[in-house]
Amino acid sequence: MIQCTIEKIMYGGYGLARTDNGVLFVEQVLPEETVTAEIYTRKGGVPVAGLLEIVKPSSYRRQPACQYYGACGGCDWQYIHYPKQLEYKRDIVVECLNRIGKIESVPEMETVPSPEWEYRLRAQLKVDPSASSLGFYRRRSNNVVKIDNCPLLTNKINGVLEMQKTIVNGLPQPCKEIKVVAGDNGSIASSPVIPHFSGVSTEITVSHKVFTVSGDSFFQGNRFLLEKLGYRVKEYASGNFFVDMYGGVGFFSVMLADNFSQGLLIESSRDLAGLAQKNISRNAFNHIATDAVSAEHFFKESVHSLPVPDCIIIDPPRPGLTRQVREGIRNLQPRTVVYISCNPSTQARDAGFFVKKCGYKIEKAALFDLYPQTHHIESVLLLVL
Repeated sequence: MIQCTIEKIMYGGYGLARTDNGVLFVEQVLPEETVTAEIYTRKGGVPVAGLLEIVKPSSYRRQPACQYYGACGGCDWQYIHYPKQLEYKRDIVVECLNRIGKIESVPEMETVPSPEWEYRLRAQLKVDPSASSLGFYRRRSNNVVKIDNCPLLTNKINGVLEMQKTIVNGLPQPCKEIKVVAGDNGSIASSPVIPHFSGVSTEITVSHKVFTVSGDSFFQGNRFLLEKLGYRVKEYASGNFFVDMYGGVGFFSVMLADNFSQGLLIESSRDLAGLAQKNISRNAFNHIATDAVSAEHFFKESVHSLPVPDCIIIDPPRPGLTRQVREGIRNLQPRTVVYISCNPSTQARDAGFFVKKCGYKIEKAALFDLYPQTHHIESVLLLVL
């Protein structure tokens, strides 16, 4: 057992404390709190401790609203007052840019908040066939906590939880999870499809633009911030020709299409690229093409036959950009790069490369709180030559 005082919140949601034995990461704490904790694992060589007792609490600590808090592995920041959640997330992004990216000059970061509850239109519901139940993984475990109602989910997805016994008994076996997406007019898409309840795909309307989304495809998960995020990227991006890397089902391409005379969406999944082409066509944008290749293949084989893009939009998975993609962007030298990320550490690494090695400057930065009550972060950087 260790008693320590928390210095700050780090990326990943941990509090950082300094002890006689070095740095310690502690769960479920706030800056300036004095706590007792017990080490249970290590992360990146740093010991990680679970909270045992709060000796001196922060005034920004609150009672979690969800009955499953502490058992369920999600919503790890429910105990923090919401305005402070936003402040900590903004500080984490800036700290990553400073420390990892070695970028000293970061513009003031705009913070775009979200309603705290019922915002999620996507979920991965874990299946416990032995109990005919659905839920989420227990903290530090792959065991399923049965959830009857999640305050983060839309009412329609909570409707799946309300019928979970019937749904689980009707699923093909083995089935470890159900991916669900809530669409317009109460429709649901899922993978696998839930008989008599969901379809293979659904439609989501964002500012008069309609997107077909399948149950297992990626789509931004916060229904309240979809329009704001899409239009912010549109505000940052304009010119003659754009390339939308990791384009998914075409959300950003469709949202900013009016700002360009020509565009190209790159997506490694053929299924997602097919949905992207469908979404581009159904919204009457015939000047945007799609290519079902990896970002690495694009820079190695395809880019030579294209004009130099005025803007590249990148929204990569959590590991960020590979070296080949970073070098490809450096060789192209587009006037602007719009970098959307769910991982501020890899975004900072990549942004540091563009600033230090390629001559870009971060002109604008914004935090979109797509995931209230959790430590997860979505940030957008506008890099300009």
